[in-house]
Amino acid sequence: MIRAVENVISAVGNVIRAVGNVISAVGSVISVVGNVIRAVGNVISVVGNVIRAVGNVIRAVGNVMRAVGNVIRAVGNVIRAVGNVTSVVGNVIRAVGNVIRTVGNVI
Repeated sequence: MIRAVENVISAVGNVIRAVGNVISAVGSVISVVGNVIRAVGNVISVVGNVIRAVGNVIRAVGNVMRAVGNVIRAVGNVIRAVGNVTSVVGNVIRAVGNVIRTVGNVI
């Protein structure tokens, strides 16, 4: 009888050990899955940082293009002003020419 109890206790011990091994294996799998999820999270974070950096570069290029556009606009304004002055000078010269012609016709 004692031998039978010992065998039952040993069998129960073996079952408990097997259950412990299964739990340990499940824990190891969960740990691996956790590490994979952490790695994926790190990759997503890096991708986010790269996207942010690209956005910053695009914003900087846009600012440079805006500045160049402002310079071109200023140059255009100067050219227009020079053209206006040239037109006024041309009109004055034309008026002087007309006066000289008129004086010549009278003389």
